[in-house]
Amino acid sequence: MGFSRAGHGLVIHRADCPHVERGRKAEPSRWVDVQWAPDQRNANFAVPLEIRVEDPHASIAQVATSVAEANSSIVGMMIDDEDAQKFIRITIQVRDRGHLMHVMRTIRQNANVEQVKRVFEAGIPSDRRRQARR
Repeated sequence: MGFSRAGHGLVIHRADCPHVERGRKAEPSRWVDVQWAPDQRNANFAVPLEIRVEDPHASIAQVATSVAEANSSIVGMMIDDEDAQKFIRITIQVRDRGHLMHVMRTIRQNANVEQVKRVFEAGIPSDRRRQARR
């Protein structure tokens, strides 16, 4: 779904995004149906991931190697080691959903990696997003 936002152009949301349901009720005239172009052979999409690890500093090289082995690239990275749980947050380039799943499986194979999740909304993985709304 696309939302016409003043000063930002058309902002694209997944169909299951909670903003779509609320927004279409509040401002239906600003929402439009959109589709990807049929020929996406050379397209790459930026996808943020959250990787829970035992030691983020020791795991950076392993994660980067896994991403490269899965034929992807890292375009952004951040380490969050302030809390008890430690995370590496990366943004990778993928061709499609199948490629994304392959990259995530490859990252999960590292001994220091406890969990890999796709980040959907405002940098928050789906399970935390539900907890934040409660």
